[in-house]
Amino acid sequence: MDPEVLSHYYVLEVSHDASDTLIKLGFRRQSLKWHPDKNAGASPTKLALCNAMMGKLNDAYKCLRDPDARKLYELRCTSIIFTHAGDPGNWFRETFEAERRAREEERQRQRREEQERNAARQREREAHERRRREAEERQREQREAEERERRERAERARRAAEERERVERERQEQERRWREQRQQEQSQRRHGAQEHQSRTTEPNGSTFSHFTQREWEAFFYILRVLIILHEVASENKRQDSTSSSTPFSGSTSGTPRSSFGGSTTSNQSSPRSSFGESTASDRSTPRSSYSGWTASNSSTPRSSFSESTTSDGGASRPSFSAPNPPPESPRPTQERTNEDFTEPAEPSYSSYQPRTESNFVPLPRYSSRARWSQAELDALLKLRRDHPRETWDYVARRLNSQFGNARNGNAVRLKHSKHTR
Repeated sequence: MDPEVLSHYYVLEVSHDASDTLIKLGFRRQSLKWHPDKNAGASPTKLALCNAMMGKLNDAYKCLRDPDARKLYELRCTSIIFTHAGDPGNWFRETFEAERRAREEERQRQRREEQERNAARQREREAHERRRREAEERQREQREAEERERRERAERARRAAEERERVERERQEQERRWREQRQQEQSQRRHGAQEHQSRTTEPNGSTFSHFTQREWEAFFYILRVLIILHEVASENKRQDSTSSSTPFSGSTSGTPRSSFGGSTTSNQSSPRSSFGESTASDRSTPRSSYSGWTASNSSTPRSSFSESTTSDGGASRPSFSAPNPPPESPRPTQERTNEDFTEPAEPSYSSYQPRTESNFVPLPRYSSRARWSQAELDALLKLRRDHPRETWDYVARRLNSQFGNARNGNAVRLKHSKHTR
């Protein structure tokens, strides 16, 4: 049988936190109980037990009375398992075990908290890494989108440049075709003018190859008028050969007058011609609308289509007249009316037609000095692109009707050439 393990507190029968006074009282009580002198008539076994108990009581009292020895003893009690469950010495072990468990729990709690903090930090690092990767992905996608947009813009710019180049080539090709067409038309007109020139050459050898279209029209108009005047002069000469006066000339003197020709000057008074031309004896240069003029003191009649001479005997001025025809047989005189001199229909040598509509506004002779606005300049360039074959007067009229400025075709042409050179 193992010996019992008893604590000093159990031997003295005091609690684990007994004061010195209680320890002293407990020692006295137990001494009176287990002192051998108090058990003198007891059996030897009991006396041996009393001696043993007295030794334990002395050890317990001596240990618990010393504070340092008591602390050391209490520290040893934390690792001793006493025999009796109610032994006060078990409190130290239970307390130490409780503290140890509390410390272990605290350490476990701290460990769990640390693990939780580490897990939170890990989650935060993972979230930060995820956000960083997402930001990098967004930046990469943004860079790719910008690169795609840049490539698309470059592609659009390239296509726009190609389209502009194509339009410019088409425009240049169209202009080249128009220039070739105009050159061809001019060549044809020049060829036709040369053919006509070979048929219509003056006696002195001069030609009309330098004439413009309107000059040609004016030339043919004057030529028709001269032909009519020549016919009138020939008729007057035939009448002069048969009689000394003309019935329809309106003159009372002995000088015959041309009914359609110019006026002559003499010492006698001369009435007006049948077509309103005035004559005066005191004028040195009589006027005529269609024929040459003569100034002489003689009574010799002159044709309105013949050479004209001055009264002072100067050099004659050549005209487009032919030699005087030989005298013909006399014809009966008859009254001439205006219907006999009706001009034939004028042939058209160009596509120009005069403007006769009521709202037509002619262009000014001098262009407006107003400054050109950007809108007017853009409208000018657009009109010239849309109507490249129209005249500059047409473009000027369109601009004047839109912006109200009095500009003529020459000013519009100069402005266009300045901004397109």
